Amino acid sequence: MSELVVTAASARQLRERLGNLAEGEPFGFDTEASGPLLPSGKMINVHRSELTGMSFAFSDGYACYVPVAHAWGNLAYSEVRAVLEALGDTRGRCVVHGLKHEDHMSRRGSYALPAHVMCTLLLSWIQDRGGGGKKPHGLKSLARAHLGEEPQDFEHVSRGRQWRDVDPADALQYATDDAKNTLRLFQHLGDVPADHPLYATELPFARLLANMERRGVRFHTSEAFELSATLATRRQQTMEEWWWTFPDVSPSSGQQLQRLFGGPWGTAGVPRTKTGLYSTSAATMGLLSTHPDSTEEGRRGARLRLEYQEANTLLSTYLAPISIFASLHADGRIRPEALQHGTRTGRISMTSPTLMNIPVRTEMGRQVMSLFMAAHGCKLVAGDFSQVELAILAHYAGPGRLMTALLEGRDMHDFLGAQVGINRAGAKTLQYAHIYGSGPRKLAAVLHSDVDIARRAFDAYRRLFPEVPRAVQRAIQAVRDRGYARTLGGKVRHLPDIDSSDWRLRGAAERIAVNTPIQGASGYITKLAMLRAEAAGVPCILQVHDSIVAEVPAREAEDARVALQEAMRGAMMLRVPLRVEAKTGDTLVDVK
Repeated sequence: MSELVVTAASARQLRERLGNLAEGEPFGFDTEASGPLLPSGKMINVHRSELTGMSFAFSDGYACYVPVAHAWGNLAYSEVRAVLEALGDTRGRCVVHGLKHEDHMSRRGSYALPAHVMCTLLLSWIQDRGGGGKKPHGLKSLARAHLGEEPQDFEHVSRGRQWRDVDPADALQYATDDAKNTLRLFQHLGDVPADHPLYATELPFARLLANMERRGVRFHTSEAFELSATLATRRQQTMEEWWWTFPDVSPSSGQQLQRLFGGPWGTAGVPRTKTGLYSTSAATMGLLSTHPDSTEEGRRGARLRLEYQEANTLLSTYLAPISIFASLHADGRIRPEALQHGTRTGRISMTSPTLMNIPVRTEMGRQVMSLFMAAHGCKLVAGDFSQVELAILAHYAGPGRLMTALLEGRDMHDFLGAQVGINRAGAKTLQYAHIYGSGPRKLAAVLHSDVDIARRAFDAYRRLFPEVPRAVQRAIQAVRDRGYARTLGGKVRHLPDIDSSDWRLRGAAERIAVNTPIQGASGYITKLAMLRAEAAGVPCILQVHDSIVAEVPAREAEDARVALQEAMRGAMMLRVPLRVEAKTGDTLVDVK
């Protein structure tokens, strides 16, 4: 049998194996933990978990499981510490699946990971070699797709128990399979060159994210309860007014709202969904509430729907779950999980809970943002990239009016609006249409105009910035030539539909071909900026969209603001300098 549960007799052999590994020789490593679950009921709260066991796998097929904190059958504490010391000292390359998680576990278990670490989750993600499904870069998904394995199901082994309550003999196969599959995945996926951004940026950034999650951000729970009561009252009042005006239509029923749009409401300029029905999104409500062709009834209904939608979203999507997550820790701080592999472009996403889409332009949204605050005696420091995607677009497009205008420090939305003869909101939509691939119909909705006027605005943009459509075509042709888009951070995104005979699939692939390098560069620049900020002594606690937020002692706030601003400005030397605004304050609203 090539797998065994480590005992005092075999612990020495394990230590010797770790000590005898050649420089950079790979071995698989994985940990198991026990602890309270997150509110979703599926994942362990890593910040309150304990190291329960660890497994090792070596290239010669030997694999073992070290029981650390099971209810019975554990290796003696002194032997465990000796194994962990050998782990930290080994010259071999420790291959894990989820470096951020393993960083958390090393802190929880008070041990050090080796100097050489590789993460197959990030390796799969950066090469765009996911296994499909809801978790394409999960170990089990990758093992099925690349290794032909059908890993054991966790629930089948644990049977609803904490891992500490599983007999080590029963845990052996499941745990060692994880370590073996991790090592085999590395061997299958192959390494990347030593100068690849995976080594210089992504692997160090995983550990930065672990530190960021451990710090968390303070949330004012008692004020959140008061705001929740206020929003609940406002939602109820809006509902009462709605029922008085539209007694037969539920504001939360998409089907009924669609029929209402097709009936007495003004519909000029309202976009339709792919099914052909009218959209009921917040953007549509905003359009209807001010559109000159909307009826008075339509404007009133759109306003009520917007108010209901905002209050309901803030309550159910943000205040309620965030308050629950804040209650998980004695210090009242929330610790969202930052997903380094959460997007295909390279940007960071967030979950448990998400703070990404809290509205900041409305009074109610700002009240929610004000609940996130600095600790006593501290200040929040935040830096925000200004129009970073336009700077990246100009970098790719090369010399031309776009680059010149940015170098002159112009507000690009005002500048474009004046040149093309449209308002600022329309100019902003037109600017980003060439990054996100939206067309004249969306611009027409923003301008409250017909599509022909929007098309003329697109034509005027292309005459003003001819270097942009040329850059768009270069990006599409590059994907046609090699089959994938590639970001400045080395992230690959395969686009097999780029030559599809189906114009819809081909069009979608072309939009992604243009968008991925720009979005990917933005995400990569943010990661570089955060690494520079940490190196300058500015501890990051949040990253949302184009903003980086840190928390420092109040007396250090101004120095930290300057350091963060410089770290962000110098993250990457583009043809157009990065513009950054940095602020200090007590709450997220103050620094937004």
